[in-house]
Amino acid sequence: MNTKIILYGTMQNCGKHFLSIVSNIELLSFYFSSIYVIILEDGSIDNTRNLLRDWNEKKHKHIIKHSISLDVEKKFISHSDKLVQCRNILLNYIFDKNLDESYTHAIHCNFNTFWCVDFDGICNIFEHDINTWDAMFCVNKNKTYYDYRSLICEKNIFDKDVIICSTNEKKRNKKIMEFLNVLNSSNNLISVQSAYNGFAIYKLEKIKLCHYLNTAPCNTCHDENKYCLKDNSHVHFHKSINSANMFINTKLVIEHFPGGETYDAFIQSMENSIPNIEKDVLLYLLINEFIDTTGLWLEFGTGSGISTNQISHYYQNTLYSFDSFTPNPYNRFKNAKQIAMPSHLNNNIEIITGWFLDTIPDFTNKYLSEKEKENYISFLHIDCDSYQSTCQVLNELCKYIKDGCMIVFGKLLNFSNFHLHQLKSFYEFVQKYKIKFKWIGMNSTFSKSNDDFLKTFPNTRDEAVAIKIIHNPFFNISSNIIQMIKEEETEEDTMKEEEEEEDENFDWEKYVIYYSDLSHIKNKYEAWTHWKRHGENENRIYFAKNDNSEKFFDWEKYIANNNDLSHFTNKQDAWEHWLQNGKDEGRKYFSINEIIFPYENIQFIQEEELKNTFDWIKYKDTYDDLLYVDSLDKAWDHWLQNGKSEERTFFSIENNNTRHIRGIEDLKFKFDWIKYKDTYDDLFFIETLDEAWEHWSSCGKNEGRNYFSIDKKSAIQRAFSTTNSDENFDWIYYINNYDDLKNLKNEKDAWKHWLRNGKQECRDAVFDWCAYIGNLNLSSIGINTKEDAFEHWLNNGKKQHRVPDNFNWINYIRKNNDLGPLITTETEAIYHWLNIGSKQNLTY
Repeated sequence: MNTKIILYGTMQNCGKHFLSIVSNIELLSFYFSSIYVIILEDGSIDNTRNLLRDWNEKKHKHIIKHSISLDVEKKFISHSDKLVQCRNILLNYIFDKNLDESYTHAIHCNFNTFWCVDFDGICNIFEHDINTWDAMFCVNKNKTYYDYRSLICEKNIFDKDVIICSTNEKKRNKKIMEFLNVLNSSNNLISVQSAYNGFAIYKLEKIKLCHYLNTAPCNTCHDENKYCLKDNSHVHFHKSINSANMFINTKLVIEHFPGGETYDAFIQSMENSIPNIEKDVLLYLLINEFIDTTGLWLEFGTGSGISTNQISHYYQNTLYSFDSFTPNPYNRFKNAKQIAMPSHLNNNIEIITGWFLDTIPDFTNKYLSEKEKENYISFLHIDCDSYQSTCQVLNELCKYIKDGCMIVFGKLLNFSNFHLHQLKSFYEFVQKYKIKFKWIGMNSTFSKSNDDFLKTFPNTRDEAVAIKIIHNPFFNISSNIIQMIKEEETEEDTMKEEEEEEDENFDWEKYVIYYSDLSHIKNKYEAWTHWKRHGENENRIYFAKNDNSEKFFDWEKYIANNNDLSHFTNKQDAWEHWLQNGKDEGRKYFSINEIIFPYENIQFIQEEELKNTFDWIKYKDTYDDLLYVDSLDKAWDHWLQNGKSEERTFFSIENNNTRHIRGIEDLKFKFDWIKYKDTYDDLFFIETLDEAWEHWSSCGKNEGRNYFSIDKKSAIQRAFSTTNSDENFDWIYYINNYDDLKNLKNEKDAWKHWLRNGKQECRDAVFDWCAYIGNLNLSSIGINTKEDAFEHWLNNGKKQHRVPDNFNWINYIRKNNDLGPLITTETEAIYHWLNIGSKQNLTY
């Protein structure tokens, strides 16, 4: 596009995601004739400032860069006030330099959350007549939204000039759902009076006289609710734009940083991970028949058709090859040429012509729909090179890529700016969908240094890399599960804006010191992010600076670090000075090194740990007067309030001979509902476990009817076979596999935890019982079912028979030469390592 734009925004503590952020900026330059980047970095305590300076010094064609680093004065005590100050500094810079005379549009971006953007959406904005709009705002993936404090919309969604206010929670939630329904039903533009959501495009001529200010009123609570005062600066900014046409564009999508590995760490880990097979990787896979021929084989980027013909020789079914044969109209590079469709193609090749965004959905509807559920993808040859095209392929086909699928990327590594193209798409695909994969190899070695590999590896074959999908959690995922994921993501995105704003009262040092598993956290930002995303849900203690602040106040250090306070000689005077003056002056609060925690917190922690070892079922069965008790919480409350004083026995799970299985100790999961129904003739109408349980818990136990239980093995079998979340999700395995999940008691809680935390932390959620039996040769001792395998796994050491995540079976054979004649497949290699190699400490 011939459009020239300005990209501006703030940045703070973005060191670990810096490569992703600047890669997005550099990618934007492919779509515009010129970009002027203005970044204001304020008060970072990590290496963001140094990284920004280094990047600023590098030359990038079509990009002009200017960075502003400063520490905003301490008088701006709130995060929102600081943002207002920073945003106005950026606007002043633009118009003081008269940049609006050379540039027509400006993108305001929140770099702290800017992980990836759909460039098709940006191009879509400029397809609209630029005279019909003055501002465009984005949505999150799956058409969700989070920044409700900046939103004012009519169309019967929100009353005009009303910011979403949490004083009336019921009304607030209703309005949010109304708005989300409008988002999901709209395919393009929604008229608004104000919005933001992390990414916005403005006409410069419309915002020239505008500025940010936190003074927009809330007509619901009349500014009594602190969240309405925190950050409504976007509302004021948009009100100051005269007669503006502003829209939320549902095709403009951005995504926030997920959990998992950073892009920089991902690239660094590759240098010693990709085997050099010293062969053309595509032919290596084809000739050795490593690819499953029962699935669909697809190619993206037909080109001259040479590789297309090669692939088709090794596949009996139809090979589908996609290509537009037309250069991207939005790409500013002028050397792109029209490509002729190749002739002389083999008979089993079908060319699908058009843009991927149009042709892939049509293809999946025809060959991979619900009616064709047995179809799946077992091979992808992605030779389309560009970032956006590769994203389209991987995102559109994700749910059809089966475990074991081989993917060959035609141009992944070892060329200038490789990090901006297929590799970035693949990295985002892996992080977004929690894909587990294995590097199969390349015809070279990978070097992160451009100068080294450009001189050493001029052959383009060195750019291709093959990978194997080990586990795709989204394969064949049902529509209702996708909807559940959307709802979870909506809830998470709604929390994003509040997460970003650090609580000034949060004592991160106490938090990190108290929990030994948080020793890797080195600053307040990381601690606050952990508490908001995990700690709060895990019932960890929130440490406030105001709690016992005087008790932890190191008055001597406070005086030593403030020369003008040398006349103070005691703690009381120093403490009063800090309360009355020091806080307002921005002086540092010093905490004593030895942190003493309040007794009530220690007691609470001890009680919670004790509760998790309480065998409540045995406690209930021992005492006849506890018939009404039907849950751990009720039993625990009884023991705390009555049982201890009555000297009743505390039964501990850890002291039992039988191993405790989390999940099935719930009365419902051990309830023999069929026997219950057959025992009482008046229960003939009951047809399911849920109906029987509802009857017994609400009526039966009060009527003195018996509670019948099934044995442990039957309970395990029922727990595995009656899952409602996802046929691939083994909830009972999930909560027993991780000791920190001992508070989860049922399928619903397990599934919710996996959606919110587990998939981001790459936790295993599927018990591969066939592989477990096969790898340990358990069939020889009569173990042939999932239930028996699970019980063996539970009783014989959950971590003892686990294959390491970094196990590379090809390297295992290479490093142990005597295994070559014996092992020819990955399964054989895993079996050998589990039974022999691990005991002999063989390397892999």
